Amino acid sequence: MSTMSRVRTAISQSHDAIEQTDFAKSLLDGRVSRLSYACYLSQMHKVHATLEATVLRCPEIAAFFLAEMVRTPVLVRDLLELGYQAESFPEMPATQALTGQLANWSRTSPQALLGCIYI
Repeated sequence: MSTMSRVRTAISQSHDAIEQTDFAKSLLDGRVSRLSYACYLSQMHKVHATLEATVLRCPEIAAFFLAEMVRTPVLVRDLLELGYQAESFPEMPATQALTGQLANWSRTSPQALLGCIYI
């Protein structure tokens, strides 16, 4: 089984659970306000900016991170289209926790970043 197949299998339950959250359902149903969506994109920008920088500092993981996986430019573009910037919203506690965890994994368990790359 390939590394990415093992990652996909390991995170499948968490991935399915995320898709069942109220926010995800509202997003998929088109019921999220423009402001809430912009805030969400801003948080995703903060996470992806941290992930992209972190992965590039881990040579053993960087090989798995392909150029088409870079998300920050697309998030910036989408935010601008909505009339916002990534800095328009403060970092939420959950975002702070995740970006802190990414930094921690880069030091203690770089292979944990593979799951983040996949998602």
